[in-house]
Amino acid sequence: MRSPPLILLLVLVLLTHSMLAQSSERVALVIGNASYQRAPDLANPVNDARAMAKRLSQLGFKVTTLEDATRSQMEDAIARFEGQLGAGQVGLFYYAGHGIQVRERNYLVPVDAEMRSERRA
Repeated sequence: MRSPPLILLLVLVLLTHSMLAQSSERVALVIGNASYQRAPDLANPVNDARAMAKRLSQLGFKVTTLEDATRSQMEDAIARFEGQLGAGQVGLFYYAGHGIQVRERNYLVPVDAEMRSERRA
């Protein structure tokens, strides 16, 4: 199992340390997409997401984890995550998987994406 890149863990530790002093309520959404229907599979996103979710749980976050999520599942989870955030709460979102950029906008790619054209993205 490959661990998340060291720089990501360092940033997470530094952010978490400062957040712990400021907030008692911490929630996280972790998504790892690896098995794509119409794009090459990736070897590590699910393992990375599991490792991140485990560590965040150890740090006291209430973690929601999705693996190989469809667009509908991602949209629902993100909406629920946004609904959990309020005053005095800390939210952390982590995504591992394919991503694309179209016209200077970045997109996370769900496993069921059908991107036959720039417009479809």
